[in-house]
Amino acid sequence: MCASLLFYTFDMKYIICFLFFITVAIDSSAQTIRQRYSSRLTQDGICYFFRKVELSKLENIDKFVYDMTYLDWNDSVAINFTIHSSIPNAPKVTNIKSGENSFICDKTERYFVDVTNNGYIIRSSAKYHKNDLDKIVFSKDKPIFCFQLGNTEASATYSDSAWKKDSKKLQSILNLIYSLKQ
Repeated sequence: MCASLLFYTFDMKYIICFLFFITVAIDSSAQTIRQRYSSRLTQDGICYFFRKVELSKLENIDKFVYDMTYLDWNDSVAINFTIHSSIPNAPKVTNIKSGENSFICDKTERYFVDVTNNGYIIRSSAKYHKNDLDKIVFSKDKPIFCFQLGNTEASATYSDSAWKKDSKKLQSILNLIYSLKQ
């Protein structure tokens, strides 16, 4: 009887330890996506804010930072971006390429252009449909943000490792949002 009690106690320690590690793993996974987005209940539905990300692979610009706002009541996504450039023009056409797909937003709204010591800061926004966001986020190919500043073609994208990490977070967030809508 003493041996079976000892075995039971030994077994329970492993089970409790296993459950503890599973709980920590789930909580730490939730922490990483919580740091990437927030949400607010509005009169129309839920508004999700995807926090800003700075992209590292740039062409003809000095800095590119973007964030997103997803409105669940009309399935639209506003991709807001800040560009640091030597060219003062706001982007004319915004295009996001992802693998073989290309998502064009003809209407880019300019919020402001500000002068700095090194050039200009341009804040703009482009609206896309939720289905476009799904195709971008759930693609294995990293997105390339392409736009035209004056007569100059410019682009920004993730490094391979950064896209691998961020796409997993974005996929988890979108899966969570879609599960809440059902």
